[in-house]
Amino acid sequence: MAPFNYSMPVAQLLTLGDPRGEEQWRDYLKLGFTTEHVPELIRLARDSELWFADSDSKEVWANLHAWRTLGQLHAQEAIEPLLELFQYADDNDEEWAIEELPEVYALIGPAAIPALANYLNDPSHSPFARILASSSIEMIGKRHPNVRAECAATLARALEKFATQDPELNAFLISDLCELGPANYFSLIERAFASRRVDESIRGDWQDIQIEFGLIEKRTTTRARTQLDDLRDQMASAVRNSALIDKVIADMRATGELKRKDSIPTKQKR
Repeated sequence: MAPFNYSMPVAQLLTLGDPRGEEQWRDYLKLGFTTEHVPELIRLARDSELWFADSDSKEVWANLHAWRTLGQLHAQEAIEPLLELFQYADDNDEEWAIEELPEVYALIGPAAIPALANYLNDPSHSPFARILASSSIEMIGKRHPNVRAECAATLARALEKFATQDPELNAFLISDLCELGPANYFSLIERAFASRRVDESIRGDWQDIQIEFGLIEKRTTTRARTQLDDLRDQMASAVRNSALIDKVIADMRATGELKRKDSIPTKQKR
């Protein structure tokens, strides 16, 4: 493969390689990055040739190191350019982008909210790409408590269109809204569930939400079957150990993995 045309210190990111095993993101700013490098970092983060570099090469990881660096630089210039990676992540089941782009936007900060809101509300984007925008808004609200209410209101405005939206998108909007504090939006959430336009395998049904937030003590009706129930039955048939499966599912719910990751199709490319 021909050498990539990047100058120092951006070119260093082509040599860092696989980040797996690192407990946290390295401090990229120690490599000498400043705001003057933002344009070239954006170009690197979006470099489609690198997406399809040799899976055993160090270069295949350079996009990831670039977007992490942009996050640590709080690079507002990257807000709009990085949005195109949402659709790329969806089209290619790009696990690392799915996991990390919301965190990048959280690092960039509240300045990203308007662009993310526009993306979230644009039906020309795929439902899953819009889910990544929703997750990014949620993470901004968590990282920046001063805009938590603004982020919740932004997600609620998107949820108001539940009647014409993908049920999975509606479910993730509800889940992300619950992470920020749904007290002002219970009526909206109830209406969304009543429309039967919410995928109940993401965070449960309306009664599950009510129990989670102390509105009721226990269920009054039997929960409808979901895709998660079908998955559990398939797993039980395969391993003949439903007790173990119940524990795994309970643990996933407790850690928060279930409401997000079990519903996101991923494929580890790298």
